[in-house]
Amino acid sequence: MEGVRTVANAGPGVWEREGRTPRLVELWRAGGLAEGQHLSFPIGAAAHRDGRIAIPDWGLGEVVVVDSAGNWLGAWTREGRGPGETLRPAAASWTDDGHLAVFDIESSKVVFRSADGPVAPDIPVHQSITAPVMASGELEWVGVDARGAVALAPGARSDLHAPELYFTSLLYLPPRAEKPDTLAIAPIPVVREGRYRGWSLPGVPRVVGALMADGRIAVGGEDASYSILVRDTAGAPVLRICRDAPPLPLTADERLETGIPDRMEELAAALRNAPPPEQPAPYARLFFSADGRLWVQRDRNDPIKGVQLHGPPGALYDVFDADGRYLGEVRAPARASLVAAAGGRVWAFETGEVDETTVVAYRLVVE
Repeated sequence: MEGVRTVANAGPGVWEREGRTPRLVELWRAGGLAEGQHLSFPIGAAAHRDGRIAIPDWGLGEVVVVDSAGNWLGAWTREGRGPGETLRPAAASWTDDGHLAVFDIESSKVVFRSADGPVAPDIPVHQSITAPVMASGELEWVGVDARGAVALAPGARSDLHAPELYFTSLLYLPPRAEKPDTLAIAPIPVVREGRYRGWSLPGVPRVVGALMADGRIAVGGEDASYSILVRDTAGAPVLRICRDAPPLPLTADERLETGIPDRMEELAAALRNAPPPEQPAPYARLFFSADGRLWVQRDRNDPIKGVQLHGPPGALYDVFDADGRYLGEVRAPARASLVAAAGGRVWAFETGEVDETTVVAYRLVVE
């Protein structure tokens, strides 16, 4: 692709070559069952360089902010339909002046908030990008940048002209645009019959994305190669990150060798009888840190649970610097799903026994 710089990473990462090993050291915990720190359905997180983290909560209809020391600062948005209010905040991003841009997927708009209230007029988001999600209730990934651009991956959909064919895609809508761009699209094998028709088969590649606050976007998953394309703020492809690494083997969960949840035996049978992928997906999820590093989740999602916006607990991640160099791999703690990073700090969600969500901050130590 003309004008695109390719960084081909082979062998050990920078940390290993320097004789250093990364590990995550816990700093603090917030949320969970603590009084006044309730989360209902946190859908993601956005980290600021100063250590604050913003958590859009789909269930509460608001965005909660926690400071660098773990102090619960509460909601920066208010649930409602009026200017600056949100109903289903799906993604957030920090602006240069420390405010939040929040994408409300139900109201199809981006609002801009500080702790004290709205700081700029709402930007309408054309419903052509939100309608597929609201109609199906399925969402694989969503992001917003500080300008109000929105990107999302709806669930697997059938082709209007060939209903037997399904695909995954990544849609991108610049601020105030009326038609989204399709940045990536890929066919995906699915269950063909029964009430779970259209359910994606285990281990197969699917389109994924990550959006930086400044507007850069990473796109991958169009095939089974370990290749990720980064586009600049104008949407032009500028960097391709590749790594010579085989996909992780299919797990016992993916092979459905472990316990099947109640009332899902029909789905389990359909997935178990489907042919395995010719080559499993080499990664399943991406997110940018606040300083431009790209975190690539290697472990794929549980096929019974479907797409997990936070990723599975204890997943393995590859970390690349802003120039595309492979730094090394980081394993999340056993109960932690990594959701955001900023420099040497990483945040995760943990789900407790009564489905409570705890926010955990870690320091990334490489020594």
